[in-house]
Amino acid sequence: MSLRLTLLPLAVSAALLVPAAAAASVHVPRGQTVQDLKVIGQSIRVDGRALHSVIVVGGNLVVGPTGQVANVTVIGGRLQVTPGARLSGDVYQFGGGWPVLEGWKLVAVLMLLLAVRSLLVWLIVAAATVLARRTRMQGLLDVVRARPLRTLLVGLLAGAGLAALAVLLAITVFGLLVTAALLGLLLLATVAGVALALAPLQSDTQTRRLVLVALAIPLIGDALAAVATMIGLGALLRYAGLPRQRPAAAPAPWQ
Repeated sequence: MSLRLTLLPLAVSAALLVPAAAAASVHVPRGQTVQDLKVIGQSIRVDGRALHSVIVVGGNLVVGPTGQVANVTVIGGRLQVTPGARLSGDVYQFGGGWPVLEGWKLVAVLMLLLAVRSLLVWLIVAAATVLARRTRMQGLLDVVRARPLRTLLVGLLAGAGLAALAVLLAITVFGLLVTAALLGLLLLATVAGVALALAPLQSDTQTRRLVLVALAIPLIGDALAAVATMIGLGALLRYAGLPRQRPAAAPAPWQ
């Protein structure tokens, strides 16, 4: 039974990811005018005009001799400007060209990513199982049960803010350290969210195993992990904001 549960996420992952093939390049011919170009996983050749912005992620941008582009952003690719081409506005380029993975190389990389992802999921569930046995989990459970929608909303807003801040800070060397700390906080919130789900089921080993399998499946597991992160983050923030009862002061000796 355990072998089937282990192979199930890998089979579903392969069915979802392996058919992804590289798409054809986008071409703006001479004499054609477009407003914006936003492409992911493709290359662009512009021999016409792009008036507002050109964004390429995971592909190359080639501006032909008659091409005119403005406000160029290339992430994970190369920018090639031929003589006669016209660029205006801001030009940003992050990283070089990404290697082209095809055939068995693509399958090997996908399987490696899936193995790393499965290991991370196993660590999250293992940590959540330990955390679910702690006595403080009852306080977090009470917070979620008292106001579940408010807890989810607080976690959603806080998680979106932390994720946006992490992306903005990741472009600097110092920001990478802060980004790592923020990602660690989100990972802790994920563990707390999974622990909140496991706390009422401490003795149900089969259910914990099904939770592990569900989180290991791409897309489905990502959605469940996102919900767990929002609930866990909201519960931690609301629990931290609760007033604490101070111990009663000892009476003075003369009283």
